[in-house]
Amino acid sequence: MDSFIDEQNIAELDFVKIDVEGVNYEVLEGFGERLALVKAIQVEGELKACWEGQHLFADIDALLRKHDFMMAHYTLSWESIQCDSLWVQRRYLKGVSG
Repeated sequence: MDSFIDEQNIAELDFVKIDVEGVNYEVLEGFGERLALVKAIQVEGELKACWEGQHLFADIDALLRKHDFMMAHYTLSWESIQCDSLWVQRRYLKGVSG
């Protein structure tokens, strides 16, 4: 993603939706430092491993918090294995400080 952003000369991204069956963390990680260009992200995650070697939601949570995102919404699937979450860069949330 970081290469694509550079090649396309993208200054910022308003919204990114990621649902890639078990490699959501790797897609986020692929943004590198360009993750700071994203205002909001909706991402699917798993609470229990469905694919060998996959990162779980806790890893996604830690990565996004490290890049100064705050979770704005969270929905758990009926079987309590997958979840969808909406994250917003802290600087775009009015009244929220460090």
